[in-house]
Amino acid sequence: MTTSSHTPKPFSMMADALESAADTFEQAAASAPESARRAARVTKRALGLGVFKAFYGISYGIVYSGVFLTELLPEQSAVRRALTEGAEAAIDARHKAKKQDQGQGFFRSAPGARRTCRNHA
Repeated sequence: MTTSSHTPKPFSMMADALESAADTFEQAAASAPESARRAARVTKRALGLGVFKAFYGISYGIVYSGVFLTELLPEQSAVRRALTEGAEAAIDARHKAKKQDQGQGFFRSAPGARRTCRNHA
């Protein structure tokens, strides 16, 4: 009875393992750029969502607080009327400035300020 024909040879097993490892590394190297692009997209999306939520929370908190404080004041209060009319005037001024800026291609800036941002809206 000869067992040498059925016994695996250590060097051939090592060669097979090395070949399999080399194939795996080649596949990983080939897919690395796509994996990096995918990771960058996911990171950018997560960061963008985090920034959006942070600024949404800030905006909501400021506006809600202003409205809440305004409603605490008596309806005939000069302070309440000033806050309401000031908010309306600010909204109207922004709409008017936005209409003027549409044909210029630049964001509206203070007099004397350099214009460096292009309007991509």
